Amino acid sequence: MNCRLYNNQSFVETAIYRVFVLNLDNKVDLQSFSEEEIQTYYQFLMEVLQATADSSGNSQVVYPLLAKNTDKLDGVLAEILRRWGTNRLDFLWCNSNHLRVLTSKYK
Repeated sequence: MNCRLYNNQSFVETAIYRVFVLNLDNKVDLQSFSEEEIQTYYQFLMEVLQATADSSGNSQVVYPLLAKNTDKLDGVLAEILRRWGTNRLDFLWCNSNHLRVLTSKYK
């Protein structure tokens, strides 16, 4: 079992590397995908992020989830993650600036 898990981990690590490192300059045009396809990827991304958070990044929890969904470890997922992360960071940045303005008024 440990050997098999290790092989799955190596396979998943290679797939993640290919998606997120080798495809940095290759943006996927999501307009060519249906809303249903994009939603499937988005739900998978949220599931991975939730599993990562819930397990404190425990690879024995996260890797099997990734291994079962290697068909989604591609440029589409990388683009959805990039957009989600950008939107999330913009949201956090705007809220932190708004909070700074509000708290500075009451000092």
